[in-house]
Amino acid sequence: MANSENSNWQTSSLQLPQSFHCRRSKVDNKTEIANVFNNFFTTIGPDLANNIRTPTKTSVYDYLTSRNKKSLFLSPIDEREVISVVNGCKSKTSTDCDDIDFRLIKSVITSIVKPITHIFNLSFQTGTFPEKMKIAKVIPLFKSGSKNDFNNYRPISLLPQLSKILEKLYSNRLNTFTKTCDILNPCQYGFREKMSTTHALVKVVSEITNSLNKRKHSIGVFIDLQKAFDTVDHQLLCTKLEFYGIRGVAYQWIRSYLSNRTQYVSYEGHKSELLPIQCGVPQGSILGPLLFTIYVNDMCNVSKLLKFILFADDTNIFHSHSKLPDLVRELNTELDKMYK
Repeated sequence: MANSENSNWQTSSLQLPQSFHCRRSKVDNKTEIANVFNNFFTTIGPDLANNIRTPTKTSVYDYLTSRNKKSLFLSPIDEREVISVVNGCKSKTSTDCDDIDFRLIKSVITSIVKPITHIFNLSFQTGTFPEKMKIAKVIPLFKSGSKNDFNNYRPISLLPQLSKILEKLYSNRLNTFTKTCDILNPCQYGFREKMSTTHALVKVVSEITNSLNKRKHSIGVFIDLQKAFDTVDHQLLCTKLEFYGIRGVAYQWIRSYLSNRTQYVSYEGHKSELLPIQCGVPQGSILGPLLFTIYVNDMCNVSKLLKFILFADDTNIFHSHSKLPDLVRELNTELDKMYK
């Protein structure tokens, strides 16, 4: 039975060309198209990450301040919490790798909550994320330009429905921990409760207005990190998580969650082979945005001169000075620190 979300993708796919261009050759076999798409999507992140030059004589600890002495504790899960999480999720009709949608999960949750709760508690107790929950189904979505070019598509990642519930349970605990320990920088407005783009924009206007009132020159630098979520270095992320207090079993769980992930592309009913995901936080995940926020949390510690306003991977930097030449010089010096 077709559902609305899948129907939209099916309608979109019907408008797609029956062949693609790949290295000056024509690809028209559907399974081969799916495989080329999957190879393309899984290599974007690693290719970009490999081009990032690691500055010498620098350490992540140069920018991390006040190591958290407290550690995250993964409290036990009960059946009521699982049902509450499930009921709080949207009834999306997109299907995962097992052809299950969340609407089905909601309809049967009271019947399966007992074994599911047991499995989730075992996951938290052992620091192990189930391997079956690490397979992503990816749908290519056309952006713009030539429809025959693989580069003009972005991946829509559909994760196993049960994995979303387990992620949410961990995310709830991690969110509470970051708030209690005041870990997240106030410059970060993305994916945070009671903070939005409106708050970020008000801050931007305030910075510029204050500079103008003081008769100062003001410069804004707006940075958009390319494939930011796809290029996250797992080791660097885990180093920062440990510093902020995610240790022991909670740390092992995150390591397990990030490792050995795979994906395949579904293209007009044809499936590609499974390929490993080498870096980045899982696209379409519950936990991914929070992990990325923690990953860039120390960015605001780089400079004491610049004003930062972050919204996930969108970085806005402001600086002002009464003398324009001094403003440009200081800004370039601080941006060099930012790069490192």
